[in-house]
Amino acid sequence: MCDKDTYLLELSAYIHLNPVRAGLVKDPSHYPWSSYRTYLKPHSQDLVDTSYLLGQFSSNSEAARNRYRRFVEDRLDQGHRDDFYAVKEQRLLGDESFVELIHRTAKEEAPHFYELSFAELVSCVSLVFELPEEILFSSSRDRRGALGRALVGYLGRDLGRFRLKDVAEYFKRDPAVISQALRRVEEEIQKKGNFTEKIQKAKEKLTRGRKKRYLIT
Repeated sequence: MCDKDTYLLELSAYIHLNPVRAGLVKDPSHYPWSSYRTYLKPHSQDLVDTSYLLGQFSSNSEAARNRYRRFVEDRLDQGHRDDFYAVKEQRLLGDESFVELIHRTAKEEAPHFYELSFAELVSCVSLVFELPEEILFSSSRDRRGALGRALVGYLGRDLGRFRLKDVAEYFKRDPAVISQALRRVEEEIQKKGNFTEKIQKAKEKLTRGRKKRYLIT
């Protein structure tokens, strides 16, 4: 799905020129497995609906076909375009406002994250779970420190798209150890008790007044 105002016409030309860029033909209309020829000359049994795209060029069908041909031919020397491959969620081509609009129309919550720092996460975990910050960085085997680090990892991953590798590096711990602690946090959350309520409180505290950032890739 693409933003028609920004990408549709350019994307259609780009696709029809794929055989030219691949060196298969010099004229895109010579490629036998392309719908491009349908845009240039209609056939009674074609499956391609060309009306919307050609309608962007003219209400007169013949004029629209001629103008579309020139539009495509003007881009014969165009090379690879990275922007056509920068889709969001592997299905949407458009900017953040377009992605948000599509999700809102479909009544979905668009994938998003919040810009958070490790310092903010540590401070929040320390406050909500009553864990001294120094314990999270201590080299001792204190279980409270392991819990605090796991909570920072869980909240960072859930709210800020933090990677396990980054959490482990921040606390100078083995990623496998952080991963095991994260699983214990997830198991505890499933019990729906006071622990879960504190998690929710921490999320509210971290996201209050903070703008959502929508995923680009």
